[in-house]
Amino acid sequence: MKHDIAHEALAYLLAHQEVTERFLAETGMDLGTLRGRLADPDCLGSVLDFLLENEPVLLAFCGEVGLKPESIWKARRAYPGLKVWDSI
Repeated sequence: MKHDIAHEALAYLLAHQEVTERFLAETGMDLGTLRGRLADPDCLGSVLDFLLENEPVLLAFCGEVGLKPESIWKARRAYPGLKVWDSI
């Protein structure tokens, strides 16, 4: 299920150009790099981090796919690269 949430989040991100551009700007990736890392656990974790750090995007994503925001946090814990604030 966590895997599915991360891939749903990635699909959401890629389906919304403004969100994609913001994610790429914040991560320093380009679209080609992102496409090459679609199955990379580190990349999927960064997609979930992006959602968790951007409440309007998080709420829009959750509303669109019918998830509670806390489910994103639970999914994020399954991926590498947790930030310090994530251990709370």
